[in-house]
Amino acid sequence: MHVEIQRRANERHASASLRAASGRPTAELRGSRLSLDGRVVSMATPYLTLDTSTGDHDPDITRSRGVADALALLLRHSDLALHLELSPNDVFERLVFDVLEQLRCDALVPPAMHGMRANTDAAFEAWSLDA
Repeated sequence: MHVEIQRRANERHASASLRAASGRPTAELRGSRLSLDGRVVSMATPYLTLDTSTGDHDPDITRSRGVADALALLLRHSDLALHLELSPNDVFERLVFDVLEQLRCDALVPPAMHGMRANTDAAFEAWSLDA
């Protein structure tokens, strides 16, 4: 039971950070899924999975912050409805389309936000090294 309580606490902290950075008060991370206004945001970006497990070790906090920060950038800088409308049907093409949109949003970190840049870089790098 303690693991479940800690996992949910990690999700709540990531959600609070996500809401603050995105300016979207209804954004939430739950079960490693992003939702907005109570609906799941459908994006196929493999490096943006939030590992909120606690198992025998703590989750990489920098990576978790990076995922939350990158998702906040997506919510802040992407027109999700337009993105969904323009998304290709082919699975591989959709993956590339989603990743490129996320990278575009990641590039829009304000220059003064060094911590956010470090976090988003860490999330991408950790995923790259795990792949």
